[in-house]
Amino acid sequence: MVLKKVGNLTLRKASLADVEPISENMRMSDRQELTMLNLEPIQALTYPWTQDGTETYTLFSGRKPIAMMGTGWDGSLLNHAKVWMLGTKDIQRNYIPFLKGSKDVVKILQGSYDLIYNYVPVSDNETIHWLLWCGFSFESEVVKINSYPFLKFIRCHNSKNSFNNEL
Repeated sequence: MVLKKVGNLTLRKASLADVEPISENMRMSDRQELTMLNLEPIQALTYPWTQDGTETYTLFSGRKPIAMMGTGWDGSLLNHAKVWMLGTKDIQRNYIPFLKGSKDVVKILQGSYDLIYNYVPVSDNETIHWLLWCGFSFESEVVKINSYPFLKFIRCHNSKNSFNNEL
């Protein structure tokens, strides 16, 4: 079932069959981030299937899986979830439709969660700019994960708050 379509790109519920082609063709910035987290691409992409309460989606260019993304409840008493995305070099080849659909996909990922968040390497300027464009805010404090500097990004559910993307 197609959840979102923009140009040649479609978003569908993920399948384990989508993991291998994405892990084998992962873009360099995502590989570098996973290295900082001591994870292999295949580990990161299969992890959601080991957790309860996760939603995982695959972005296709035609029939080719080019990114996987999702959310998972973080276990807090609050209605918060971690959000993530790992992609291939084909995202850059499809950047205009990718950008056009990004904000709607973020709304799908947000779902009914009050807040979604995660961390991005301080050095990943392209992803930071994309996250800002998608409506995420950043905490100013740099967090060290495995001795690497990361920034926490967050997005509040607009319809549940009278303020925009602030805790």
